[in-house]
Amino acid sequence: MPGGPTKLTDAYRERLLAVVRQRPRSLGQPYSLWTLQRLADYLAELTGIRVSYETVRVALKAGGVVLSRPQHTVTSPDPEYQVKNGG
Repeated sequence: MPGGPTKLTDAYRERLLAVVRQRPRSLGQPYSLWTLQRLADYLAELTGIRVSYETVRVALKAGGVVLSRPQHTVTSPDPEYQVKNGG
C-alpha cells in the first residue's frame, strides 16, 4: 500500500549492496548489467521480499550507490578531434 511502512530490513539492504557490487553473470544471471528492476527481481527471489524498483533505487542511494546507464564515448585517432568537436 502506498505510503505504508517500508518492507526493507537491514539484512535486505546489506544483501542488496553486496549483490549490486557483483557482476550479474557471476551470480548466474543472463545479463551483464544491473538495472533497478533486475535487482528488485533478483532480491525478491533471494529474500522473498518484493519491493518496487524505486524502493531499490532509494536503498542504493542511501548506501552510496547510484546506478547509471553506461556512458559511451566517441573517440578518434585525430589529435584535433576534441578541438573540432567543441571538447
